[in-house]
Amino acid sequence: MNRIKTLLIKEFSLDFRTKYPFYSLISYLLSLSYICYLSFQGTLSLETWNALWWIIVLVTTTTAIGKSFIQESDRSIYYYFLLRPSELLLSKLLYNLIYVVSLTGLCYLLMQLFFPQHIANPSAFTLNGALVSIGLAGAFTLISSISASTNSQSNMMSVLGFPVAIPVLLMGVTNSRKLIAGKALEDIQGSITSLVSVDVIIIALIFVLFPYSWKK
Repeated sequence: MNRIKTLLIKEFSLDFRTKYPFYSLISYLLSLSYICYLSFQGTLSLETWNALWWIIVLVTTTTAIGKSFIQESDRSIYYYFLLRPSELLLSKLLYNLIYVVSLTGLCYLLMQLFFPQHIANPSAFTLNGALVSIGLAGAFTLISSISASTNSQSNMMSVLGFPVAIPVLLMGVTNSRKLIAGKALEDIQGSITSLVSVDVIIIALIFVLFPYSWKK
């Protein structure tokens, strides 16, 4: 746990020291939200609002997590002699999860600022957003770890990332659309259970496959 804590502190320290990735993502979110505002003149249907929200979340998540393991390529041999694969992986997964949840929440606030919408069931809506964030963080952490060991890292992120993220997004978009329309949590309980199952499968796959890419 001490090693994982140290790695987490290192990740946040690097972001705080450089500041450019964080500020560029904030600028990215503001630009996308404002472009949507100009395009739709401040009025959106619930379905369009929901779709745009998840599109912006997906794009910013890909940008944020894509660098996760790629930036560690120069330190891989150093880590190999100091850490277990599970320790490095868990620290990256926790860091990416915090990042994705923060970006999803910030994107929601910006969309509500430009296009105010009434959420009938905010607690269930938040739960669904958190579960999708976990799935996206896990999916792109897995793809980033695989891409870091290849020669075409950016291409691998694009080719492999979206097919893995699509099942999570499909369930998340469907759930949030129903919740915005006034459905209760009981009405989408089966879909929420499926979303939890997919998240568990993705995270399990990460821990199974990462040691092999690590050794490679």
